[in-house]
Amino acid sequence: VLTSRDLDALLTGADSSAGVSVSVASAIRMATVWACVRLLAESIAQLPCHVYVKNRDGSKTRVTDTALAEMLGQQPNHWQSPFEYAEFSVTALAMQGNHYAYKVRNGRGVTEELIPFAPGSVHMKRRGLRDIKFVVSQGGGQETYDLEDIHHVRGLTFDGFVGVSPITHHRETIGMAEAANIYGGRLFKN
Repeated sequence: VLTSRDLDALLTGADSSAGVSVSVASAIRMATVWACVRLLAESIAQLPCHVYVKNRDGSKTRVTDTALAEMLGQQPNHWQSPFEYAEFSVTALAMQGNHYAYKVRNGRGVTEELIPFAPGSVHMKRRGLRDIKFVVSQGGGQETYDLEDIHHVRGLTFDGFVGVSPITHHRETIGMAEAANIYGGRLFKN
């Protein structure tokens, strides 16, 4: 469960023992973090996304004529290419540990688009194991969505529900590197 302290640290950053405030926004300004996230995101986004059905004999067959295959392979939403969508998804996972997207369905209930949310704008509310809601904060308001309306991809997780932000988890290491950058900059300036 995300506490108000966790949310504040995620949005504004929290001080590392080196005295440097580390947030997702400050971490991505570091060349090493940028390079690692970019390499992951662009490499994975280049991979094709295929849809398969499992046959009765246990084998699988690739399908191309379904709405899901078309959406994932041609246009996940009305403004992103499959590459851009995958790149955003992997970046969200690498930086904040979660990727969230709203499922836009047609009249038959078939998902036609995936509208991504900024991971920091989404909060999961749980009451028990089956009553899960997603609260999305954007545009000054909040909207609540049911579990079946959100496509949630979680990274490494300690509770099985929400992914752990690598930036938050490695705040000390990133803070030390940033402190060394600041020190080096001041040394060369003088």
